[in-house]
Amino acid sequence: MISHLPVNEIDRIEEIGHSFAQETKYPGGFHLEAFKATWLPTIQSGLGEILVYKDGEKIVGAFGMVVLPDTFSGHRVAAETFWYVLPSHRATRAGVELFYRFEALGKARGAKRLVMVHLANLTPQKLREFYEKNGYELVEQTFWKELK
Repeated sequence: MISHLPVNEIDRIEEIGHSFAQETKYPGGFHLEAFKATWLPTIQSGLGEILVYKDGEKIVGAFGMVVLPDTFSGHRVAAETFWYVLPSHRATRAGVELFYRFEALGKARGAKRLVMVHLANLTPQKLREFYEKNGYELVEQTFWKELK
């Protein structure tokens, strides 16, 4: 079942965050307080939301999205900021259902464009094929440099 994560339940995302950071070797790891410092005002301002997929009461998947004007065109853009399903629930349709809910919400919120990302070390070819099958095209890649 998919629902919106209320701000008073944001701590419940911690298992997802740690699992994501560990599996993807995400630079810097996951820190709940940093996550909350970003997401609480994002949700409260109406600029974004977190969708969660639950198995009973347990959150097994999550999808963060923001809706903002494009810097150049001014058109509203719905963008994914994170999308993750616990390995124990990947055989279900949890991830796909979160994806399609994002698309529906983006459209409902007036987005003219949907933007998806993926990490280079987490099934990039499989995700690229999924995105292209769903009408997305590769437009940009990002490169990171850690500063010391």
